[in-house]
Amino acid sequence: MRILKIIALGILMTSYISTNAIQIQNLESDQVNTVIEMILQCAYELWPINTPFDEFKKKNLHEFKDITSFITTYFHNSGTFKVLMDGDKVVGAGAIRKIDDEMCELKRMWFLPEYRGKGLGKMMADQLLTFAEDQSYKKIRLDVYYPEHQQAAVNLYKKLGFYEIPPYNNAPAGLFMEKEL
Repeated sequence: MRILKIIALGILMTSYISTNAIQIQNLESDQVNTVIEMILQCAYELWPINTPFDEFKKKNLHEFKDITSFITTYFHNSGTFKVLMDGDKVVGAGAIRKIDDEMCELKRMWFLPEYRGKGLGKMMADQLLTFAEDQSYKKIRLDVYYPEHQQAAVNLYKKLGFYEIPPYNNAPAGLFMEKEL
């Protein structure tokens, strides 16, 4: 019996991430390349991609103009861009981008694999949703490119009160969602 408890405790300890070191903070200029690399790695891992990572990265780097100009795109335009930090390591991200005076978009919610399923996505989403409410947005939207491969994210969004809507942008996403704030 004691051996089982020790083994069980060992399993729990290896899957536990200290929340003391975990913090959400604003994206800083010196973190931009790290965030882009993290998002590319996460997408490559989750999406059905049949090319080598370097090829995928080269082909998709142009998709990150919003991050390379994050101050203008987010902070100077009634939005925000947050990073989830484990000590000094960027392990996740999430943002709010203004669509119009009453509507915003939840963007760039990505977390490294070892940080998923631990409540950190909800923690980030809660902070971003609070920000959106504080900015007096009435609705928040999001898109998910491959919902069948990102089921955990879709489930989180549903738990947060998002519901499916028709496409609201030209993104080649497989799912579009909205939530009233």
